[in-house]
Amino acid sequence: MKEAILLTHTIAGIAVFAIGVIQAILPKRGVLHRILGRTYVLIWFPLIISGGIIGSWIITALGALGLYCALTGWRYANSKKNLEHWLDKLIAILGGLMVLALIGGAVYLFYLGAVEFGVIMAVFSVIFGSFVFTDLREVVFGAKVRKLSKHKMYWFFEHYGRMYVSMIAAVTAFSAIQQPFGNQIVNWLWPTVFGTLILVYLGNKYKAKFGVV
Repeated sequence: MKEAILLTHTIAGIAVFAIGVIQAILPKRGVLHRILGRTYVLIWFPLIISGGIIGSWIITALGALGLYCALTGWRYANSKKNLEHWLDKLIAILGGLMVLALIGGAVYLFYLGAVEFGVIMAVFSVIFGSFVFTDLREVVFGAKVRKLSKHKMYWFFEHYGRMYVSMIAAVTAFSAIQQPFGNQIVNWLWPTVFGTLILVYLGNKYKAKFGVV
């Protein structure tokens, strides 16, 4: 049974990474892009479930927020506008609860004296909390608090940004497990550093393309 769960997790992880790379390379429109995008989101579910069974709660929490980004990113692409459906409100509320759990986990780790993991959890609490709680304000309460919230291409910026963040979460989980570097904090945070640089580059590129000041 354990071997089957591990195999499922491995296959799902490879599929998420492979599809994510393909989506980043191929044109961002058309039937293939939509099919691969939906497949990408769906594969996150067995990835999280199997990871939760065989892995640590820290990696599971990170994976759950990766799923949140993928799911909301898909919802923005599907709606082509700001999210207002009751399902989106529910997803945002669940995302908020996951961030609170992450914050609680960071506090607990510091309490146990696991400073490195406490720092890691605190960093991800800030990263995910910053936009999840903004999601709550926008999606649940209808506020327009982001700079691009009123722009007609707002959905596009949110779509690609969240999909990239979900990939960052997936690569982070892989790096945390494989530990390619000797430092635990580096193993956890290098994907975020490089991923953020990519997002800044793409943000500037698309802002220029769509005339966003």
